[in-house]
This record gives sequence, structure tokens and C-alpha cells, in this order.
Amino acid sequence: MNPSSIAQLTHPAALFAQTAATVVAEVRRKLYVPDCADDDVEAEFVALRQRIEAYRPEFCALFASALLERLGAEGLQQMLDGLKTEAAQRYLEVAEHIRLELEQSVPALKQKLTAAAKSALESSAPSPAISRAQQSALSLARAVGIEGALNGLARSVTLQVLLEQGGNATQAQLLVSPEAQRIQGILLGMLAGFHARLFIRHVGEAHVSVVVAELERKPLRDYVSARTAIRPALHRGLNQLIVRMLSEVL
Repeated sequence: MNPSSIAQLTHPAALFAQTAATVVAEVRRKLYVPDCADDDVEAEFVALRQRIEAYRPEFCALFASALLERLGAEGLQQMLDGLKTEAAQRYLEVAEHIRLELEQSVPALKQKLTAAAKSALESSAPSPAISRAQQSALSLARAVGIEGALNGLARSVTLQVLLEQGGNATQAQLLVSPEAQRIQGILLGMLAGFHARLFIRHVGEAHVSVVVAELERKPLRDYVSARTAIRPALHRGLNQLIVRMLSEVL
């Protein structure tokens, strides 16, 4: 199967769009062009975006190569055959948009998490039992492969608040304390809930149940796992591609 066919089934277009936006922003920065320039200057940037589009086949080849290296030819074909369901395609069309919106929301989320962590630290009341909705949100975060990232954010905010409040143990000791674990659990629940709301909005409330069920099936589960695993190698390749784009378009 050729790279464009793989891309058609796995929908990495949002990642390419993000890469293109990075290149355009870097060109603006290097040329000291503000975000809103004169019409003729903006027309040049529209033309630049069109020139970058010529790199899409190379990006698709990079993405396909990373998947092939991870899964092998037979495993990749089996996975792709399983991604042809309507529910899988509905999720994959929006997956990168969900991830990007979550990433862009981190600064605002950190403020809310910090306030919640400080409030939890000041309260001696035990954390309430995890509700069914929270359990579902955490399961969803696990299924789409972002539980680790959410847990990392919850952990970093917890550590920051504990240090600001006078914690004098080592970072490792602070994070394993019962108090830290309690706060981190509260923050992780908040983050999982926020991601679940993004997921529902992008997937569509009427389709959530079938898409969640699809995430439990092997083909989509394998792709989510592979996509997470190849992200570091993919980003290294993307960075090299961006450098070459910049050298060729400037």
C-alpha cells in the first residue's frame, strides 16, 4: 500500500497542517513580519503555504515509513484493513484536532490545576470516591493513549505547588507522599474530564458510544498505540523536514 493510501486511512493531515503552520510562523519571525500585515504581504504568505503543500507527499511517506518500521508489513496491512469502519474513521478524522486543542489549552489548564491543588492542600478532607463518570473519562484517556501525558501534567503541577508551599524534601520524596498522591489524583481527574469533553464535542455526542467501542477493538487500539510509539521518531523526521522547507522557501 502506498503512502498516500495509508495517509487516507490514518488521517495525519492535521499534523501536516501543524507542520506547515510552524514553517510559515518561522518565516514570519525571520522576516520580522507581524501576524497581520498588508494585503500584498499576506498574499505572499498564502503563496508560501501553497508551496509548502508540495511537501505533503514527502510527509505522507515519512509517516508511512514510521508505521511500517513499527508494525512490519503484515501487521500494518492488518491494522489498515481494520481501520475502514465508519466509527474508526470518524475518530481518526478528529484525533489530531483533539490533541492539538488539548495542547493549546495547557496554559489555561495549568492555572485551574494550580488553584485546585492549592485548595486541596489547604483542605484536610479526604478525596471523594471516583465517580463512574470520572472512571469513564480516565478509561477514555487510557484508550486514546494520552493518560501518561495527563498524568505528567498533574504530577508537575502537584510538585510545583508543594515546593511553593515550603516542601523541603527531594522531588521524588514529595511526589510519593500520600498528600501528593491525593492531589495528583484530583488533578488527573480534572484533566481526564476536560479531555472527555473535547472528545465528545469533536466526535459528536450521538457517535460517542460506537467510537469508544471501536477504541476497544484491536485495529484502532493497535494504531493508537503505534501512533504514540512513533511520535518521537516522527517528530525528529518532521524537524528535519521543516529545516529543509525553510532553507528551500526562504
